[in-house]
Amino acid sequence: MCGISGILTDNDSLNIQEIVYLMTEKLRHRGPNDIGHHFQKIRGGVLGLGNTRLSILDLTAAGHQPMLDTPTGNRIVYNGEIYNFLDLKHLLKTKGHTFTSGTDTEMILKAYSEWGIECIHRFRGMFSFALWDEQKNLLYLVRDRLGVKPLYYYQQQGLLMFASEVRALLASGCISKELSPEGLDSYLALGGVRDPWTIIHQVFAMPAGCFATYQDTELKITSYWHPPNEIDEQYTDWKREKIIQQLREKLTESVQLRLVSDVPLGIFLSGGVDSSSIVSLATDGLKQAPHTVSIIFNERDYSEAGSIQLVARHYQTRHSEVLLTSSEMVNILPQALAAMDQPTFDGINTYFVSKAARETGLTVVLSGIGGDEVFGGYPSFRWTPLLEKFRATAPSWLGQLVRTALKASFKNNSRTYKIVRWLESPQDYPQAYSLIRELFSPDNRQLLIPGLPPAVGNMEAGLISQDKFNQVSILELTDYLRNIIVRDSDCMSMAHSLELREPFLDHQLVEFLLSLPGNIKSKGNVPKSLLVEAIGNLPPEIIHRKKQVFHLPFKHWLGGSLKPELEDILLNPNSLNPRFFNPETTGIIWNNFLEGKTSWVRPWYLYVLQKWISTNLQS
Repeated sequence: MCGISGILTDNDSLNIQEIVYLMTEKLRHRGPNDIGHHFQKIRGGVLGLGNTRLSILDLTAAGHQPMLDTPTGNRIVYNGEIYNFLDLKHLLKTKGHTFTSGTDTEMILKAYSEWGIECIHRFRGMFSFALWDEQKNLLYLVRDRLGVKPLYYYQQQGLLMFASEVRALLASGCISKELSPEGLDSYLALGGVRDPWTIIHQVFAMPAGCFATYQDTELKITSYWHPPNEIDEQYTDWKREKIIQQLREKLTESVQLRLVSDVPLGIFLSGGVDSSSIVSLATDGLKQAPHTVSIIFNERDYSEAGSIQLVARHYQTRHSEVLLTSSEMVNILPQALAAMDQPTFDGINTYFVSKAARETGLTVVLSGIGGDEVFGGYPSFRWTPLLEKFRATAPSWLGQLVRTALKASFKNNSRTYKIVRWLESPQDYPQAYSLIRELFSPDNRQLLIPGLPPAVGNMEAGLISQDKFNQVSILELTDYLRNIIVRDSDCMSMAHSLELREPFLDHQLVEFLLSLPGNIKSKGNVPKSLLVEAIGNLPPEIIHRKKQVFHLPFKHWLGGSLKPELEDILLNPNSLNPRFFNPETTGIIWNNFLEGKTSWVRPWYLYVLQKWISTNLQS
C-alpha cells in the first residue's frame, strides 16, 4: 500500500522536482517505510514520479518505487494489492519473464509488457497506478473496478498532475485553492463529494473501473468495467442450495486471497453479520486464531460490546478492544478532522478503530465493508421500491391527501419534508434512492450557500437494472459506498499507515451477486439470509440481532461534550466563512437538531466542511 504522485508537462519553467517532492512529502503517512522519486526528459516534455511505500509484500528494498522494468524501460508508481498476483506471476514465468522481487508491483510491469493495458482485466484486487510506457511515450492512469483505491488528477494547458490524495495536489502549489461549486453541491446533497468531482475546482477523481491515457497533452478516459445490470438466466433455474454452495466458495476464495501478507494482519469486528462472517471465513484459513479489533463506548445505545465479545469467544479470536469516551473523542477530534482528504460526515469511526488496530501492532486489517450493499442490508432496499410503487400506482387524489396530511401533521421534521418533496417533485427525484440518501434538499443548499449551481447533487448514479433489488444494490455500490465509505475508509486507515482489505468488494463476488435475481437475496426470515446461510456457523444471537450501524455516539456527544465546539463554529459569524455559509441558516439547522427536528448528521456535515476549509484552504 502506498501513496503515489506525479507530473507530466511541456512547461520547462516548472520545477518538477520541487513539485513532486512537495506532493510526495504530503503522502508520507500513506507510506512510512520508503520514499522514492524519478525524473526524466521525454519527447515533448518532462516526467516526474513519486512514491511513499507501506511495505506489505517483500519488505526488502527490491520493492522500491518508482519501479523500473529494465527490458522495456517502463516505470510504475502503484498503490494497492493484486490478490491473484502469485498466479499471474507463475503464468508470466512460463512465458519467459524473470522476477527480482516478491512484489505485485513488479508483476504489473511484467504483465503490461506481455499483454499491454489489457492486463488490467486479469487483475483481481484494489489498485491505482501510473505506468509510463517508454516506447509509446505514453502515461497510463488506472483505477480499480469498484474505486477502492483513490486517484485524483489535474490537467490544464500541457500540464498533468496526479496523486493519491487531493491534499497532495494542493501541496504542489500549482493549483488554486478554490472550492468546486459542483463538488460543494454534491457534498451537501450526499455528505461526500461525488466522483468525478472533488471539493477543489478543476481537480477530478479518476472514475472507478476506468483508465486514462495521456499523450501529446491529450487526456482520454476509457471505461473497462461496470457492474452487471442484467440477471444471468442460468441462476433462475438453480436451487437455493446450489447458489448457497457457489456463494460459499466465492466468499472463501475472496477471504483467503486477502490473508496473504508479510506483516501482521487482523480483522475489524463490529459484532454484526458482515464482520462476523469475515471472522468465520478467516478462521478456516489461518494457522492460528485471527486477531480482532473493536471499539466500544459507554453509551449503551451505540456500544456493541456484548455482540463483539460473543463473536470473539465463539471463534476464539485474539481480541483487542478500545473504550472510546466522549472526553477522549474531544481531545483527538482535531487530529481526526485533519486526516480528512476531503470533507465527509463519515470516516471518524474508521480513524479511531484504525488507530486502535495500529497500536496493537497490525499493519493489515480485513473489513466487512460492502456487505450491506451486495446483500441488501440497508433500509433503502425496502423503502426505494415501496416509495416508487406508491407514487406510480396511487391515484392523484391519494397523493394529494397524503401531502396535505403530512404538511398538517405535528411531525415538523426533515423526514416529513422529504416525503412531501417526493410526492410533489417527480422531476427532481426520478428514483426514490436519491431522496433516501439526500442530506440537504436543493432549496436548503441554496439557502446555506447562495450562488450554488443547479442541483447537480441529485444526479442518478450507476446503471439501470430491471431487477429492483439489484438496482438499489448498484446505486449503493456506485454512489454511497464509492463516494463515502471506501474513500473515507482508505483515507482514515492510511492516516495510521494501515492497509484495509474488503473481501465483500471482490469484483468476481460482486458480479456473481448482481447476476442473481433479487428475490433470492431478499428471501428469508432474517436479514442478509443468503450470506447467513452461506457462512453456516454464525452465532444465533448475531443472526437475529437488530441491525446497528457502526456510528460513533455523535447524537449524544453533539448535545454534550461537543456542543460548545459546534456552537462556536455554527453560531459564531466570526468562525464561519461568509463566502460559503449563511450564518442564519446554520443557526436554524443547529436549533432544529437540539429540538429533535433533524438528525445530528446535518449540523455535523456543516461543522466538518467549515473545519476542512479552515485547515486546507485558509493560509
